[in-house]
Amino acid sequence: MESYDALLASITPTTGETRTILDPATGTAVGEAPVHTVADLEAAIAAAAAAQPAWAALGHDARSAALMRAADAVERSAEELARLLSREQASR
Repeated sequence: MESYDALLASITPTTGETRTILDPATGTAVGEAPVHTVADLEAAIAAAAAAQPAWAALGHDARSAALMRAADAVERSAEELARLLSREQASR
């Protein structure tokens, strides 16, 4: 069974609690993912709000470069992301 990270985990630690991920097509367990609380989400929102002025101050070129790096990361992972999304939607 695979273990998945949550994007929020990079901003706020988890409680350590996990939730089993089920394949909707088969009902079988395919992985575990961390569980976040409302407080975790509120901390992530506060962190994003606090980071916004620095992000805005970077200027267009630096923001564009950062977004291109993010797009490149998604592109490098496209096959895995497609597999996960297909599994999530139960469309094999």
